[in-house]
Order: sequence, then structure tokens, then C-alpha cells
Amino acid sequence: MRLLFWTMVGCCGVLLAGGGCTKYEFDLARPENIAQHISKGGETTFRVGEDPIVYHAEAYEGRLVLRIENTSEAAIELSGPPSYVIDPANETRPIRTMAIAPHAFSKLILPPMRPVYRSEPSFGIGVGIGVDARHGRSTLYGDPLETSYWSSPRYFMLIDDSNAYWDWDGETTIRVHLTYQGAIDQRWTHDLEFNRVKAK
Repeated sequence: MRLLFWTMVGCCGVLLAGGGCTKYEFDLARPENIAQHISKGGETTFRVGEDPIVYHAEAYEGRLVLRIENTSEAAIELSGPPSYVIDPANETRPIRTMAIAPHAFSKLILPPMRPVYRSEPSFGIGVGIGVDARHGRSTLYGDPLETSYWSSPRYFMLIDDSNAYWDWDGETTIRVHLTYQGAIDQRWTHDLEFNRVKAK
């Protein structure tokens, strides 16, 4: 694992460069018999077959959020291996193992959110403040200011080399293979396909 250093300025620059005005939602494309649209602010519910697993899907800030509900009387496990996601570039990505208690749910977010850690408490105001890398101090029009009061908050984003984190950009498609383990000989496999589409 590695840590990537961010400043607040860099963070805003990334958001601006991404042109974050386009809103995206999703289409459940397969299985074809339950194909439907998944929108923001509304919940789409579906199930695959007659097993006790029910999906509650929603679009949220460009991500697909799946609440996986266990409607049975016994715990069910979503098994990491052999479950996986095939991302828009056709690369296989792992899914972590999670337990789903009876009459409860666990959440699967696609793509997964990368953890971000704040290195120290700080505050400032929204004016043109830069960072002098030679002295580690913030400056405004060339005059040094106290870093503890005027610097932007510093963040560290975790870069996980395990291949678990990926991006879902534009109008592209992912495939999801989910394997569940129930009591003793109970086992269910779901193959889902989702298209990312521009919100209308």
C-alpha cells in the first residue's frame, strides 16, 4: 500500500478537471428478464430466481449502490473469491467477503470508494493562498502566514496495490459475478450486468 499526498487545492483541481456536471444513472441489462433502470433518489428492487437474496439498487454520485438483503432465517455469506467484478476495461477486480445477517442487509458500492485520511486538523478561508514548498509555509502575495492557521487541510489517499479499486467513467458496462454461501449445502450464484448511462 502507498499513500498519495493531496492538498485541498489539488483536490478541487481534480474535481474541476473532471467536469463533474454530467450526472449518471444505471441500467440493469442482465439478466434480461429483470432488466430495468436504476435512478438517483429512487430505489430499484429486484431479485434473481427464488433464493432469499433481494437487491435494492440506487445511483449515488456516479456510483452504483447495492443493498443486498437476506430475507431468510439464517446468515448468508457473500464469498469474496469466487465473486468478482469485470470493470469497463475488462479487468477482473476482487470483491471482499461480507456476512449478511438474517433479515438484514450488507452494502456493495461499485466502484469501491478509496479511503482518504486527513493528516492534521486545519482551517482557512477561501482566498488565494499558495504553499511555499521550500519552507513548508503558506504565502499570500509573497507574505508568509502561519501554516497552522492558513494552510489548506492535507489529505492522504490510500493507494491499494491489491487491485480492489477501479474507476467507472463515461457510458460503459461492468459485469458482476456474485457467489453466496448459505447453510451447509446452500449456494447461489448471480451474474449481473450494469450499464452506466447519462441521466435524462
